[in-house]
Amino acid sequence: ISYDYLVIAAGSTTNFFGLESAERTALGLKDLPEAMERTGEKVEEVEKGLVVLSTGERIEATTLVWAAGVKPAKLASTLNVSRSRTGRIEVDEFLRVKSLEGVFAIGDVASVMQNGHEVPMLSAPAMQEARVVAYNVFATCRAVPLRRFRYSDRGAMATIGRNAAVAQVRLLHLDLTGFLGWITWLVVHVYYLIGFRNRIAVLLGWAWNYLRFDRPVRIIARAKSSDDPT
Repeated sequence: ISYDYLVIAAGSTTNFFGLESAERTALGLKDLPEAMERTGEKVEEVEKGLVVLSTGERIEATTLVWAAGVKPAKLASTLNVSRSRTGRIEVDEFLRVKSLEGVFAIGDVASVMQNGHEVPMLSAPAMQEARVVAYNVFATCRAVPLRRFRYSDRGAMATIGRNAAVAQVRLLHLDLTGFLGWITWLVVHVYYLIGFRNRIAVLLGWAWNYLRFDRPVRIIARAKSSDDPT
């Protein structure tokens, strides 16, 4: 497949840090929408129905959710390019892959350095990188100067439950909690949805669940038994 310009945006996958027993047994961070905080101890081994910690403690567990982090998608390791210590593809200040002509990389798979550190593997940096790459592709075609990428950290948000969320708005130096944080979280998420129809559909769905105190099933995951044909 030939191309004029290529943008690598393969994302990330669950990082099991070489613990093969966990990879065989656990549900990865990418498999579930929610995760629980681990215990502060290193996981040494994972067996069926059992987790062994570095302290020797043995924890019985029917279901194990692995939420220790993510790593670049496997595609990054298959390319003949320079990679960072974390395995991400190294790019320059214009998000161009080093040593490859006409190739850019963005998101979790790209190693973007800023202030001596890699830009975090989050959706906000990825969206900002996408806009810069789109501009730079057109700029290259028109033979005009490229735009350097600079990540603008605008804060972070997390919803906790009904009428409860936390929001950190860096531009305004605000830390919001409770109902006000929840409203801020809702408005920002709807704002970043693509298309007016999608925004209306999400708002109506949230309003229905909110007014009816509906708690829809968020996770449907079941291990198949030997006698389970489904």
